[in-house]
This record gives sequence, C-alpha cells and structure tokens, in this order.
Amino acid sequence: MLQDTQELLHNIEMELLFDSHGVDTEANAKYAEEVKKLLDSIKSVHCIFIHSKEHSQWAKGAAFQWNDTLTALAPDVTISSSDVLVTGTDEEILKTLTDFHDFYQSEEADRTFIVTPGWWESKAVLRANKYGVLPYKQLFCLSGVPSPLLSAVIGQPQEEYLLGGVYNMLMPSEHYINSIMGVRPDTKKVCILYDPETADTILRMNMAVQILELKAVFAEKNIEVVLHHWNSVNIYVQELRKATLDVDSIITLHEPAAAVHHKQLIELCNEWDIFVCASELDSVAGGAAIGGGVYGATFGIPLAQLMFEYLFEPVQKLEHSMGWRLHRIPQQSAMRFNESAFEDQGLLLTEDRLELLRMKSAFDSNCVEL
Repeated sequence: MLQDTQELLHNIEMELLFDSHGVDTEANAKYAEEVKKLLDSIKSVHCIFIHSKEHSQWAKGAAFQWNDTLTALAPDVTISSSDVLVTGTDEEILKTLTDFHDFYQSEEADRTFIVTPGWWESKAVLRANKYGVLPYKQLFCLSGVPSPLLSAVIGQPQEEYLLGGVYNMLMPSEHYINSIMGVRPDTKKVCILYDPETADTILRMNMAVQILELKAVFAEKNIEVVLHHWNSVNIYVQELRKATLDVDSIITLHEPAAAVHHKQLIELCNEWDIFVCASELDSVAGGAAIGGGVYGATFGIPLAQLMFEYLFEPVQKLEHSMGWRLHRIPQQSAMRFNESAFEDQGLLLTEDRLELLRMKSAFDSNCVEL
C-alpha cells in the first residue's frame, strides 16, 4: 500500500536531521532545508511517453497507472503527460523528437521525464537523443533484464539522460506447461508464435532462449512443439492454419507482433477451437484463455515511485548521483485465466477443475506482484 505523502516526507526529514547517534548536526539540518526547498519548488510534473505503434496499448496502460500513482503520492503536484509515436530510422526519430520539442514548452512543468516502453523504443530514443534534443531524464519499461541496454550507454553522451527504469522477469517455462496441462491434461502438441526478425536484437535473443527452454520443458512431457513465424505486418493466416491443424494450444510471447495481432488471433482461435496461452496479461483481458506475466499498466506504479523518489531528493545529491534507479518486477507466482474465453476456444472444463483453477489463480490486476 502507498505510504501517506506527508508521513513519508516527515520520515525523510527525520532521517536527515539526525545521524546514527540521534544528534542534530549542522550538515544534516542544511540537507533537510534543501529537501524542503525542493518540495516547495516542484508544483508540476510532465511525462512524455515515446513509443512505437505496436506498443501503444502498453504506453497507454502505463501512462494511466503512472498518473494515478503519482497523483496519490504527490497530491499537491499537477500531473500531465504527452504521447509521441516514433517509427523509422534514427534520423526520422530525431526529427520527430525535435519537432515535438519545438511544440512542447518545458516551462509548463517544473520537471519533465521521458518514458519508453519496449526494447526498440528505449534504445532508439537513447540513440536519437544522444545530444539532448529532449533534455529530460529517460526511464525505460522492459520485458527482461536491462543489462545489455545499460552497458551500451556507459561512457556515452546519452548516459547522463538515462535515469533508469522498470523491468519484469520473464515467466518460468514450467508455468506454461503446468497451466496448459491444468486446463487440458491430454495436450499433445502446442504451437509457439514469434517474430524471428523483430527489430530489436536483444528481444530476438531473449525470445530464442525462451523458445529453447520451452521446447526442453515440453519435451519432458512428450509434448510436440511447432513454430510459426509472423511479424508486425502479417500474421500469415494460411500458414498458421496449416501449422495448427492438430494443435491443442497456441503460445504467444511478449513481443510487438503479439500486441498487433492479438485481436485477430483470438478471433481465429475461437473459430478453430484452439486456446491461447499468452505471456502478458493484457492479452488475457482481451480474450486469451490463460496467460502470465503482467499488464502494461503494471509498469506505471513503480515508474511513479521511481520519479517521486528522484524528485524529492536535495539538488546537490541529484547532481552527483551515480548509477541508475531500477525496479525489478519479480516473476509472477501464478498464471491467470479468462474463464469466459474457455468455451470460445474449445475448453470444456468440469466444475471441479474450474474450482481448482479459481483457487490457484485470480483474473484480477491486484494479484500482480510488484
């Protein structure tokens, strides 16, 4: 539960006013005075969500939850946000950012941040913003460990603009097979959909590793795995139908193509009586029978908390701060399910099995662990 803002600020001031021996010191008193000045000076915060078309829903969900959370943490601060769509080459992205900066008047907000949901967006904006066209701190939202992105900016001009970000841990492979077997114990074959040529190299590598692990886990249960390649432009319906004629379940990964084609895929699977197992919960809310991971909106809560902590530190500490501010959303302890999608996708569960599922999981965003 979020701590009351005034209580939190009071605790910060008390920690600053007294050292480990409980003695009031001149240095700490000055530090506390800096805190108060900063609190009084920040009356407005603006966040620019920069994203691709594929991650529009992710950005929208994160922005909504960020606004609610930061408003709760800092009720006296005016909160606002902008939405910027990027595509194309680094030069095209740079032009988009330049045009936006010409339009956006930074004096409207006392503090401004950039948020980039997705691997491609985060890396592309860092490259395009190399010399501070948008002179604001950037936070990323990523699926998977962010070390490749962080190591790439060390010693580079854009390092000063990267504040940190939020990332979630991918679901263990065992979650997939346990959940699929939980709703269909006689599963013999599954199909994994993914884009082998997705724009970002790190995402491609992460998915390749994830698929190898899934294949190994399913092989232990003598379940056959077939692959279907799609991309953000084309789902390749005819090829998908041929690949899934005798398939029990389709698995989608957390990637742009899954976000783009989710609605069409659900419609096809409802027609073909194949149930979908998704790797993020927005798809479950949108009609997938089962799934794991988190919602796009989930990232908004820790994003707001990171910004709040950053904003209300003394100025001298901000200027000399080393390292990044990171929040890791842990691997989720359970898969979720969408009971209304079961029958649509050919799952006819007994009442006893449904009750077991209800006991183990909950189709509720509040169940997501942060």
